[in-house]
Amino acid sequence: EGIAFQMLTNPVAILGNDKGWVTGMRCIRMELGEPDDSGRRRPVEIPGSGFDIPCDVAIIALGTSSNPLIARTTPGLEINRHNGIVADEKGVTSRPGVFAGGDVVT
Repeated sequence: EGIAFQMLTNPVAILGNDKGWVTGMRCIRMELGEPDDSGRRRPVEIPGSGFDIPCDVAIIALGTSSNPLIARTTPGLEINRHNGIVADEKGVTSRPGVFAGGDVVT
């Protein structure tokens, strides 16, 4: 199960077919700009760097905690006492084909 991370990449559109099914995600590459007054180098778009990633599911993950519906609607998915998804260091969960990472596992 190789997972390819696309660093400094910004999603700009979810692609779909005429039946409403997800077929991919359109992205654009970013690069770090000059440091601002705080010293942070903010990402800026690289013109003409757009590309599509084929996929059949898009999961929008925002926030710092898991959705409480996950435990009730996903049989076989192990949840910890803080309502986080239990996953190993590779993001593998107790349910085959389901991966998790970030705030939802902490």
